[in-house]
Amino acid sequence: MVKRELGIPYNIGNTSSVRLSGKVWIPAQKGYVKSIPILDLDGIIEIQIKQYENVRFAGLQKQMDYLLTVSFFGKNLDELLQKAMDIKNFYSKSIDWSETITDTWFTT
Repeated sequence: MVKRELGIPYNIGNTSSVRLSGKVWIPAQKGYVKSIPILDLDGIIEIQIKQYENVRFAGLQKQMDYLLTVSFFGKNLDELLQKAMDIKNFYSKSIDWSETITDTWFTT
C-alpha cells in the first residue's frame, strides 16, 4: 500500500494494479444530529459514522473531532479531488442538526 499525503509526490511506477483512493473527514457542528443521509456515489468504499444518537456535539474542538469519514476511490487525481468536494458538499448540506435533543426524538 502506498499513500500520498500533503501533496508529496511519489512515483509508483507501473500503475496497472493501482487503485487511487481518498478519505474525507466531516467534522461535527454544535448541537444534536437528527439524521445523516447515506450518499449514493460510485466509488465509495466505506462510510464510518460515529455514534450520534442523544449526543451533544460541541463543534470542531480538536483536529480529529469528526462525525463521519468517507473512503472512496477514483480513476485519477482529478476524479479523486472532484469526489472529495462532492462528498464534503453533500454532507455539509444534508446532515440535519438541531439545538435541542427533543427535536431528535421525532425523526423518521
